[in-house]
Amino acid sequence: MNVQESVLTDLRSTKGVVTAELMDDEISCEVECSERAIRTQGGLEFRNEGYLEAMRRHIRICIFCTEDFEFPETPSIFYITGDGTVMGHEVMRHEMDAYLARDDLVWVSDNFIMYTERRGSGDEIFVSKAKEYPHIESYPGCTNGIIAIPAGPSDIALKSRYGVENRREIATAVMAFDII
Repeated sequence: MNVQESVLTDLRSTKGVVTAELMDDEISCEVECSERAIRTQGGLEFRNEGYLEAMRRHIRICIFCTEDFEFPETPSIFYITGDGTVMGHEVMRHEMDAYLARDDLVWVSDNFIMYTERRGSGDEIFVSKAKEYPHIESYPGCTNGIIAIPAGPSDIALKSRYGVENRREIATAVMAFDII
């Protein structure tokens, strides 16, 4: 069994994983095109830097999972201005209490805040960043592990491609890593 098969086998038996599938270049490029075309409902650019980073890795695995899957606990969605000012971001569960106590922000959803006093310049965009996945280092010859979350249209396309029911309870993630 090669290292890709070992990772797939282990992922498929991980708590919260419905299934995991190796992504070939065709579907990887399809998703990249979809991700480059995403806009918010308000017409703002949505840049999935996480998926673009995954495209620079040797191996990509599509993971279909429930809320029981343990994602790395780091924010991945940011609202940024052209000069790099972070105007808002996702808040992780373990950070909630600290942010709830602050008066310099507004909650725009149950896990996303906007800073009321920050000012930036340039175009505003939403950015999705990859989450580091250091566990990949436990496999011989694997390094640079990340997890990226595809946007809605890519989620639907991936579920269709791999025959996974399009249910809200099943999330889609892309794990990517390099082989050394």
